[in-house]
Amino acid sequence: MIKIIDDFISLDKINNIIDFYKNKPFKHQGYHPEKPEQLQLENSNLDQYILEEILHENIVKVMGDQYKISNGCGMFQRCYLPFGMHTDSKKRIDPGRTLTPDDSEGVALLIPLQEAPEFNTVFWDIKFVTDQEKNNSFLEFGKMPPDKIKNSNLGDQYDLEFCWGDPNNKLYNHYPFLGVFNWKLGSAAIWDRNHLHAATDFTKKHPYKDAITIFFE
Repeated sequence: MIKIIDDFISLDKINNIIDFYKNKPFKHQGYHPEKPEQLQLENSNLDQYILEEILHENIVKVMGDQYKISNGCGMFQRCYLPFGMHTDSKKRIDPGRTLTPDDSEGVALLIPLQEAPEFNTVFWDIKFVTDQEKNNSFLEFGKMPPDKIKNSNLGDQYDLEFCWGDPNNKLYNHYPFLGVFNWKLGSAAIWDRNHLHAATDFTKKHPYKDAITIFFE
């Protein structure tokens, strides 16, 4: 499931969020998993003022008034390097978590605080509960005979070259394409947390991009 909401939040509220965080230092840093010397992101947990006074009524409209944010999973985030193909599943975020058969994966909410043609989130029609499942699928693709590899030419439309090292066979062209969210101010996207997705490469034209990300139970 992917839902793009064109009129999720007013520009006034976006500006309030930007103003609130502009002079505040980030609380956390994250480095690129394959290039540990490169800073990939900085973020801070959403302040209760932002959640309760700015975002609450907007979230209620799409999630209902009984929504529950996963522990520590509401962030003001700045990305310097794009995220490759990944999920936000509960087991990826918290590998030690025990899931019962009745547990749902919950959903992710992305609220852009900037917009540009290069700011996109691409989704594939495939889901993984754990990183191990995803990695196994990646390895299977690497061993796949050439005549079994599909090519959607998705990479001709969106800059995903950084996602896959093989210059000939691209996994992002093989997996079935589900949709894309082009970041627009005022819009938002919601998706099942275990859906595979990735950012497009924005680094050729932009030093970073800012957004609100919230994961729900």
